[in-house]
Amino acid sequence: MCGTPEFLAPEYIFSRGYDHRVDWWAFGCVVYEMLFGMNPFERGDLKATFTHISNVGKGQASLKIPEEVQTHHPAVSSFLKELLCNQDRRLGSSSADDVAYHQFYGETGFDWKAFDNLTMTAPVRPTSTLQERYADRSGQRGLFYFDDAPEFEGDDSWCDNFCT
Repeated sequence: MCGTPEFLAPEYIFSRGYDHRVDWWAFGCVVYEMLFGMNPFERGDLKATFTHISNVGKGQASLKIPEEVQTHHPAVSSFLKELLCNQDRRLGSSSADDVAYHQFYGETGFDWKAFDNLTMTAPVRPTSTLQERYADRSGQRGLFYFDDAPEFEGDDSWCDNFCT
């Protein structure tokens, strides 16, 4: 098995056969964690975590979403529930467009045209470097590997198809 256990789709965990839909499940876990600051399936014990993942995937347990979010942001609630569900009903099963055009992105004001044209402005701009941000944290070295990374001078033709 490869991957963070709390992000694995039920069909992957239980070797039921899987495809691209496991990635949409993991994406749902990431979005959930970004919104609520915790993983939706972490139970402190791997067996309990996998059981909860399985139960949500089968529809035997519901995904816990704060009541306030369900009430005031139904698109967020719907987006998460449609990503973290049975693989046959999972958002993105037939097309990535299903995910891209979900009302979640409309509610957040995401501009796909600006994104596609590479003209999108980042919604959050850091006000300090990572070194400044973590300098007074105990246990932190205050130096991050990418702060001193040398400039890449190799052949970058490998990315011609991806970096246009």
